[in-house]
Amino acid sequence: MKFIPFEHNLHGTWVREHIQPVFSEGMRGIMAHRDDGSIAGGVILDCWAPNSCQVHIGAETPMVWKHGLHKEIFNYVFNDCDRKFIFGFTQSDNEKAVKFNEHIGFKEVYRVPDGFADGVDFIVYQLNKADCEYLESDNADNIPTELPATA
Repeated sequence: MKFIPFEHNLHGTWVREHIQPVFSEGMRGIMAHRDDGSIAGGVILDCWAPNSCQVHIGAETPMVWKHGLHKEIFNYVFNDCDRKFIFGFTQSDNEKAVKFNEHIGFKEVYRVPDGFADGVDFIVYQLNKADCEYLESDNADNIPTELPATA
């Protein structure tokens, strides 16, 4: 599996069919490609604010997670883009998405009763950088402050 940045002309149709975000100028993302070049999944990011962004997730196979697509996204948002929070909105009747969101560390912070449809709530999820267990450590943290003594 290979991860590449989202490109509208290359990935737009797949994203529109599988993730269904509102396309916007500030939209970014990472897409997972199989060895044959076909798209296996992707994560789209939008609604960028100084401390946060919103996430939209889609996958044809759970293999994208086994290969670490979520880790790529979290490191991109939290380390490369220096954001503190990621938010996601999920309809309460999407049991697979609810279970997945909570499994990778998102916490429910608010629920809008009937926010999606009558009898179907909108769940607002948040993942804090401080709570994310998938982040790579900063390179600066790995540099020794003292050189080892030589024999």
